[in-house]
Amino acid sequence: MKSIIATTVLISLSAPAFAGPYVNVESNSAFIGRNGQQTVIETHKGFDIPLGNSANFYLQGGPAFVLPKVGSDTAELSAKVGVDYDVTTNLNAYGEVYVISANTIDFDAPANVNVKAGVKYSF
Repeated sequence: MKSIIATTVLISLSAPAFAGPYVNVESNSAFIGRNGQQTVIETHKGFDIPLGNSANFYLQGGPAFVLPKVGSDTAELSAKVGVDYDVTTNLNAYGEVYVISANTIDFDAPANVNVKAGVKYSF
């Protein structure tokens, strides 16, 4: 896992000519009932790479700031790799793998990995 994070960060630092660069700042908060547990603020640099007329590959990564309700704030590394595909004019399918380091930018610690897939229908 640590090699995936390192590779993603290194790739995100160079801008390939065939990709559309972007910046993505995202805040994710976790709750149990009405009680907030933590917020993660991700500050990613990313690239969209077209895969033909109907699909895109994207890669983004950078620092993530973990702000727990209890305990110390930490700075982590996080990255996302995904693909989206236009099934029809109105229907898009996507899949994504998300990785975040478990300890303050420590490549020897295990990473947390999440997988997401879904569809989006536009009216």
